[in-house]
Amino acid sequence: MVLNIKLGSLLAALSSTEVIEFEKFVASPFFYNGTQYGNLQALLRYILEKIAAIDTNEASFDRTMAFAVTYPDQQYSDGKLEKSLSGLHLLLKKYIIFCQQEISGYEFEGMLYQMAFYRERQLKARFENQQEQMSKHDDLTGVVKDFSLRRRFLLDFEIYNFDLTYNAKKSYTKIPQTLESLEASHLLSKLELLNQYLLARHITKFDLSEEIKEFIEGTFPEKILQKYPILLLSHKVFQLLKHSVPPLYEFENLHVLINQYQSSLDISYVRMFFTYMRNFCTILVYDNQSAYLPILFELSKTHYERGYLYYDGKIHGSTLFSISQTAFLVHQLKWAETFISAHEDRILNDTPKKDYFNLAKANLLFHQKKFDDALSLIPETMNAIDFSLLCRRLEMKCFYEIQSNLLDYKIDTFRMFLSRTGKEVLPAIQKSRNGNFANLLARIVTTPKGDKKRVQKLLKSIEDEKELVEREWLVSVILRLK
Repeated sequence: MVLNIKLGSLLAALSSTEVIEFEKFVASPFFYNGTQYGNLQALLRYILEKIAAIDTNEASFDRTMAFAVTYPDQQYSDGKLEKSLSGLHLLLKKYIIFCQQEISGYEFEGMLYQMAFYRERQLKARFENQQEQMSKHDDLTGVVKDFSLRRRFLLDFEIYNFDLTYNAKKSYTKIPQTLESLEASHLLSKLELLNQYLLARHITKFDLSEEIKEFIEGTFPEKILQKYPILLLSHKVFQLLKHSVPPLYEFENLHVLINQYQSSLDISYVRMFFTYMRNFCTILVYDNQSAYLPILFELSKTHYERGYLYYDGKIHGSTLFSISQTAFLVHQLKWAETFISAHEDRILNDTPKKDYFNLAKANLLFHQKKFDDALSLIPETMNAIDFSLLCRRLEMKCFYEIQSNLLDYKIDTFRMFLSRTGKEVLPAIQKSRNGNFANLLARIVTTPKGDKKRVQKLLKSIEDEKELVEREWLVSVILRLK
């Protein structure tokens, strides 16, 4: 190994501003006295000069030269250089921790460290003053954030430890509150993990393991759920996701409940709860539960109007496509056109070619029956495989509508791609849904118009097939063959 790979990868991950700040960190005698590992400032400067070449050509890092700048006038020692590189790596890790503690989100932890210091040094008055300040901290009294419950427990535990030291006979009185805040913090993490697991199961249809069944079937303390809105809502999401197909009213009830408590929650949690609802509705629609389409559209429309879909003023490309597709399915073509047009330059991490926007626009043109215009905008490929498959399906749909001679070739190419794609790239359910689409489209192409017997067989095949994409369009083209 020419360069300590852990050090190289960490340095390469720093921004230009962070590099400058780290150089100051290394130069500070408070963090490094300048003797243990040699001249680390010079070593760092040498590595930074070579950092651009390290990723592509390790030989660009000359260990002899690195040693010479670190230990001038000393004979080369590979072990000594490796020790210096490790020392620089250690300083870099300390710098990262230091930066995390300095940002505003870690102010609370810093105050906790002060409380522990006061307790250990028997500075009782300082401890109590700090306790009073922290009890009024925004993280505990303002809107509930993702770390609020955990910080509540850490503060309660520190107060308990203080009483255990200076008021041992009454320290037990702090235990119930400490246990409650511990349980609340634990429940939030537990529910978040369970909700993510259940949503993933709805997408990929995997079987529940015996271990996870115990968590899903376990009980949750109703008193604590009712006391903390964030836990109540997380549990309601959990109960919703436990259903294979939940009653429609449960979506409506959850929506009302989120609206009721949203003022007491950080916007990230409000957005998360609504995202769970939209994602689950989308999955149900994919699973041929068309009754959820109106709910999905109203959810999407409301959340768009409230700004819940945006991150730094932009929207995810997948969200743009999903919402516009839902609008098409409920025949809100004009709304979808306005929605898509408003986001041409407001898509997170879109490519320079605007692939996500072009795909959404191509889908709009398809529904406007401008098939040739749609074909001109469909991206050739996309990084996300599900969107690459979507591009190819839209292309085949356009070729069918214009009766192109290329359709048979496109269907065969699509099938071949699916057969060669491994499970690690494309989940089995995705392969099945797309394969069934291609097979049905191939049968439709060979069905003469007016052949009522074959049309009925095709309709029956679609009705019986649980795993299928583009179901609505396939049904519509079959009905045209009657």
